[in-house]
Amino acid sequence: MRKYLVTIVFKPEAKVAEITKELTDLVGEAGKVEGAEELALKKLAYMVGGSTEASIHQLRVSGPSSVVAEITEALRLNDQVLRFLVKSVPEPKEEVKSK
Repeated sequence: MRKYLVTIVFKPEAKVAEITKELTDLVGEAGKVEGAEELALKKLAYMVGGSTEASIHQLRVSGPSSVVAEITEALRLNDQVLRFLVKSVPEPKEEVKSK
């Protein structure tokens, strides 16, 4: 299973706990949400979606690429999400011992 880092920018009044629970349920048995954390409540440089502040959160997800497609679609359709980014986390490379 591949690992992904999902960074989500929410409106400040968003119900983040509910949305995170929905995403966890969406991932279901095909993948796994390994962790979630709130990064910050930031003042934005310019107005986005009618908001000048945003709450930034990250989810660590592992699963097949189909899980990423489902998460992307769910975030795209949610009115409480201003922006999001899904990034693949590279696997650590094993060191080759020289003889």
